Amino acid sequence: MEQLTEKHKEKILEYIAKSLEQDKFVHVNAVVRDCFSPDVFLFGGSPRATLAVCEICDSLGLIKTGPARYEERPRTVIAPSRERSNSGIVRIGPLIFGSGGLLSPSDLETAPELDLAPEFKRKPSAPKKPKVKATESVILDAQIKEEIYAAISQAEYEKKIFVDWGFNEVFEKGKAITLLFYGQPGTGKTMMAEMLAKDLDTELRIIGAAELRSSEPGGTERAIQTVFRKAMSFFADNQKHQIILFDECDSLLANRSRTGSIESSQINTLLTSIERHEGIVILTTNRVEPLDPALERRITAKIQFPFPTQEQRELIWKRFIPEKAPLGKDVDFKKLAAHNLAGGNIKNCVLNAVRFAAYTKARKLKMAHFTKAVEREVASKKAFEEEQKKRRFRGFPGGYSEDFNKEEFMQYDFSPAKIMKEIKFTSSLLREKTEKEIN
Repeated sequence: MEQLTEKHKEKILEYIAKSLEQDKFVHVNAVVRDCFSPDVFLFGGSPRATLAVCEICDSLGLIKTGPARYEERPRTVIAPSRERSNSGIVRIGPLIFGSGGLLSPSDLETAPELDLAPEFKRKPSAPKKPKVKATESVILDAQIKEEIYAAISQAEYEKKIFVDWGFNEVFEKGKAITLLFYGQPGTGKTMMAEMLAKDLDTELRIIGAAELRSSEPGGTERAIQTVFRKAMSFFADNQKHQIILFDECDSLLANRSRTGSIESSQINTLLTSIERHEGIVILTTNRVEPLDPALERRITAKIQFPFPTQEQRELIWKRFIPEKAPLGKDVDFKKLAAHNLAGGNIKNCVLNAVRFAAYTKARKLKMAHFTKAVEREVASKKAFEEEQKKRRFRGFPGGYSEDFNKEEFMQYDFSPAKIMKEIKFTSSLLREKTEKEIN
């Protein structure tokens, strides 16, 4: 039976060193297989070769974990020791060994008693930059963001909550993370959903009413069920939840007391599907008044997206300008933020300013480009809102009297339901007055 030569020992040490570069440990049987084959029998077979490898590891202080019995040594694992050493330092490739074992970079940096040669000393690595959440790009109060993060954290701690803590035994349904984002148009509701999908490294599926509505009997209900079935298939394939976003959900979840039997059936299907779902559902709307009251208990968190303050608007303006943009020195974001515009309107202003600058072959984005874009956006927004108000008064029975100030009346922010109630009340008064005059 042959004895291990220095060449064999060197080969074994090099193999271990390379293995430990790629992994935290190496199996002894892998060392025997790759370092002794096909001559393993010359050294007394696998058990003898295994013992020889373990003795070499012992001499270097490498820890061996696993069964200690001779027959089971092939299942032994070799891992680096964390002990420090003052002498007997040996370098194998990029790894440094002492009589106490493999020395870690922290050992070399924090142990002043080690007398190391310059080539053994390691420079401290640069600190890692903390990972920035994609949702940080949404300008929103920190308290509101914290509420969203707390609700969405269920996706990360799902096993802990429902399996380890046993809440799966208590709640058979209603385990979905259902968030209602509501607020004025352009305040960042859809953008927040998109950024949450990025942070969770998952897919966002945006569903509108047009995608679900069907003229076939039962077609809308089937389309709703298909959406949730595909979300569960996505989870089965990827082990992560797809985010379902129902955009402008007030058109899908209207109060059933104001709808017909067909639409009520569709709303029932959607409410039931949300309650039985175990993934993530986000609902966005500009108005919460028309929503069905039964939706309220199915919501995990109701998040209002307020209109941005002037300080927040200034941050939004800056966030929409990339570093590469040729921004002129005269651009004053504070002045631009003075205009009462939501984030969606600011985005339109930036894009229109950029288009105008590119069209006029300007070399820099100047304040004049942004000012012009803001003026157009403000005028367009005002005209649109006025037209929306006028639409509420079309078809008034009997027309208007001479002393009726329509412009003044339009300043009141009535909902369509309230306006119709006022119209019916006024009409009834006119009818009673006419009947009295006739009698």
